[in-house]
Amino acid sequence: MQLRGYYRPGDYEAMHRLDLLCFAPAFQFDLETMKQAAEAHSAIVVIAERGPRHEMVGFVILHLEETGPRRYAYIITLDVAPEARRSGLATLMLTHAEEQARAAGAHRVALHVAVENTAAIQFYERQKYVKAGFAKGYYREPGLDALVYAKRLEKTGVRR
Repeated sequence: MQLRGYYRPGDYEAMHRLDLLCFAPAFQFDLETMKQAAEAHSAIVVIAERGPRHEMVGFVILHLEETGPRRYAYIITLDVAPEARRSGLATLMLTHAEEQARAAGAHRVALHVAVENTAAIQFYERQKYVKAGFAKGYYREPGLDALVYAKRLEKTGVRR
């Protein structure tokens, strides 16, 4: 398994195919939205590949955002191929993306996760994300709510 901490033009097609494998239709990105998310000027993209053909088995997209004088990162999506789950890959990709966000001046990371997605909720809580809110009707299908999670990014070398 190899991590690549950057996006290459055209990666969005493989990212979209993987997203279709990872999520139910209500949570999937369409091809154009995936391209826009991955190619946004504020995007941080980390991709996991395996084998000699560099098959994509995971990726995470974060966007850097501004709130007043402070910068934060927002997780657009984190996808791991079903056969690569529970291998530590999601943690590895997320850690790498958080480090890039921290280096870019972000002080925290936020995300939305479906209320019903207990595996993802448990994963983010293990990564020290804390529940910060509730978003009623967040997803495109009626009745699909989300929890908001956030994590403060510590400065490199500083422990509390």
